[in-house]
Amino acid sequence: MAFPIDHLFTVTTDREAAGAALAGMGFELTERGEHPGRGTSNHLMFFGRCYWELLAIDEPGPASALLGKATTLMGCALRTDDAARDAAAAARLGASAGATEAVTRPVRVDGQ
Repeated sequence: MAFPIDHLFTVTTDREAAGAALAGMGFELTERGEHPGRGTSNHLMFFGRCYWELLAIDEPGPASALLGKATTLMGCALRTDDAARDAAAAARLGASAGATEAVTRPVRVDGQ
């Protein structure tokens, strides 16, 4: 069973500094995006149908548990149309990523 990568993510407390560093390396970042009610915001860098998310923890909350001591690649999100089904299939293969959560939000690729 294939699990296509939807996106990779890096977690930081300083979105602007991390974004500036990535832009300085030549990455093209989207405008700031927000996750209402989650205390997080982001910039995205697209690679075809996949993207890298620079996820910032702006306010204390559940996402704060993702923070380490440095800005680092934290993980990846897999593309699925049925998270429960695919999590069960992964578990049958001996793999587990922990709890699954369906998350959607509008993404403006064109920066408009």
